[in-house]
Amino acid sequence: MKVILAPFEDPASGKDWDEQAPDIISDLKADLASLGVTGYEVKESNHGRGADWPTITLLLLAADLYFRVPELYSKIKDAATGWKQIAADTKKVIRWLHDKYWVIGLGTDTLFLIALDHACEKMGARDDEVVFLQMKENIPVEFRPSSDEVHRAVLFTFLAGNVLYQVVVDNSGAVAWDNCVTLKPNQALQPTR
Repeated sequence: MKVILAPFEDPASGKDWDEQAPDIISDLKADLASLGVTGYEVKESNHGRGADWPTITLLLLAADLYFRVPELYSKIKDAATGWKQIAADTKKVIRWLHDKYWVIGLGTDTLFLIALDHACEKMGARDDEVVFLQMKENIPVEFRPSSDEVHRAVLFTFLAGNVLYQVVVDNSGAVAWDNCVTLKPNQALQPTR
């Protein structure tokens, strides 16, 4: 799970970015240890376009063992309880990071879990019927220009029974748009195995 943070203070008010980074990384590691998170990498990054925008990229490695999403979803979709727990744990970590740091970007695997959880919890898709159909990246969202890697959105499409669910999640993890369409019997899509 990739999370991009922007925790730096303006160098005009004190230390330069390269002087702030070790303290920020040390604090983040201490915070992660207090949560019991052990498998991760933290590195300095830069998401500026034409000018520096220093960031910290957090890669939660333990999650990588089962976060090959959405590729693995079709193989383990019957484990709806497991998906719900992964989504709940992911949302908990994201909420905690949002409270403590400025989160400016999440990886596609995390956005998938947010979309899946939204389709089931907010839109009424039955989690034991949901089938992942497709993902489309770089969806334009009015308030977030899609040309910037940090400000992008992803459209996820799911099918549950005869209802098609579409959820757009922006890179910060906010659901920007959702839609569902009931398919008529002669238009019903059937998942292939």
